[in-house]
Amino acid sequence: MLLTTQGAEWERDSFDNPFLYAGIVGTLFVVTFLAWRYNSSQARSEPLEVQFEDIETPTIQGLGLYRDGSLTLEPERLPQ
Repeated sequence: MLLTTQGAEWERDSFDNPFLYAGIVGTLFVVTFLAWRYNSSQARSEPLEVQFEDIETPTIQGLGLYRDGSLTLEPERLPQ
């Protein structure tokens, strides 16, 4: 929050001071350019192998009961 407040004050002050305005715009340009370069280099790099976690058995296991407590053996078929 402090950084946002300070940035808003600098922005307001930069409207009256062209050198401060140029400094803020230049800083934003440099940050944007560095972010673009970083993302471009990451996009060109070799992708990492996807790693999946082993699925553990749940601590609480469901009983498979549905509706009023009856166990369904087959799914209901819709009339055609």
